[in-house]
Amino acid sequence: MQSAARRAVIVVIVVAGLFGCGCGDFVERVRARLGGEAAHGDKATAKRPGPTMVAFEMVAGVTVFVDEREMGRTPLAAFELSAGGHEVRLEHRCGKVIELIDLAAGETTTFTDTTFGLETATLRLTLSASHGQTLAPTVRLAEADSLEAQQEAEHVVVDDAVTVLACRQRLKIGSGHADVGGYWEDITFVAGQTVSRTIVLRPGPDMVRLPGGDFVKGMRPEDLALVEEDDEDYPPSAVKLAAFELDRTPVTAGQWTACRVAGGCKSTEFDTFGMPDPKHEIYCSTDPYNGRPVKKGATEHPMNCAARVEAERYCEWAGKRLPSIDEYEYAARSGRSDWKCPWGSGAGLMCDRREGQAAAGDPEQVCAYPSDNSSQGLCDLAWLSELVADPRPPGQRHCDDFSVPHSPSEREGPFMYGGLAPWIVPDCMRHSEYSAGVTFRCARDVSPP
Repeated sequence: MQSAARRAVIVVIVVAGLFGCGCGDFVERVRARLGGEAAHGDKATAKRPGPTMVAFEMVAGVTVFVDEREMGRTPLAAFELSAGGHEVRLEHRCGKVIELIDLAAGETTTFTDTTFGLETATLRLTLSASHGQTLAPTVRLAEADSLEAQQEAEHVVVDDAVTVLACRQRLKIGSGHADVGGYWEDITFVAGQTVSRTIVLRPGPDMVRLPGGDFVKGMRPEDLALVEEDDEDYPPSAVKLAAFELDRTPVTAGQWTACRVAGGCKSTEFDTFGMPDPKHEIYCSTDPYNGRPVKKGATEHPMNCAARVEAERYCEWAGKRLPSIDEYEYAARSGRSDWKCPWGSGAGLMCDRREGQAAAGDPEQVCAYPSDNSSQGLCDLAWLSELVADPRPPGQRHCDDFSVPHSPSEREGPFMYGGLAPWIVPDCMRHSEYSAGVTFRCARDVSPP
């Protein structure tokens, strides 16, 4: 309608101009009206609002809910909302926040960490591989001190820094290389501070950093009734452990074979001693009689039927060592003197509770029963027998007290019984002895910052 009227008025002006009607005042009035209508149209167009947008430019790993509807996890692209008031709920590993917001029509409103009072810290990582492998690392943060860490948020951080929530979180680094293990650590991030880690990733399983500190090893008072009254093998005693790193799982048959292929686990004269009884060979994850190939389907099984000398050789090749008796007990009790098992107190002397549990995949592979993990994420400490080291001087060592070594092949070292409370006194095996029931994992000292 408006366009038609304008065309009619224009025709009147043109006719008046052709015939010289002398109606200049009329023409000027018409022109003024046309200008007013044009201005009115421009004004109406300018008032038409654009979309109302909202953006959450904040630390990664925060799940955003608006009016009870989940919008996604930060980093989150800007999205459209209606103007006016909304309820925003933020959920993250440090807790949750609920706030009311008010959005102006046609504008983009950006919310940051400070808008909702989120405190942040900085994580700085420098990663490398001990044997020069090319890495494609992934860096994740998850819930700390948890048997089943949830709410993972992925970042990619190499030789750089990333902003993280200021609370206790689990750092989980994957190497991106099949032959190189990753790294786990529970870290308390303090607001405004920077945590720096220079980490050399090594062959074998992922490694978990344990903080050490004061620890009471041995039997708890409430466990006294579980042993003979005159048994004095398990007295509690206070120790102080330095921070150390421990393989998250036992070394697998595939990982040990990688060492052998690389020349780090070559055969020696020890390999001919103490071979497992042929009737037990069926339980070995490698074939001990035919060049030690991995048996079909056993690549991810714990490396058993390996003599202590072979375990030590593997750990040395990987830049690690066997864990000490005290380190093993500390890890197998989740670093807690009041716990008996990796997951808590347990019943009787036993920590193995696999019976009745469904395995996560092949029941013989490492970490098949994650509900038995330690609170730091270590697997299989509740049921496998493992080789450990006794770092005390000769004559004071646990196994040296029970045998007189006549030759290197007759030397003995300790191993921890699988399935039992980790304060049970270890047994002894000759360094050249093989057993289908014993495996191993490696440890590493933590370098000072």
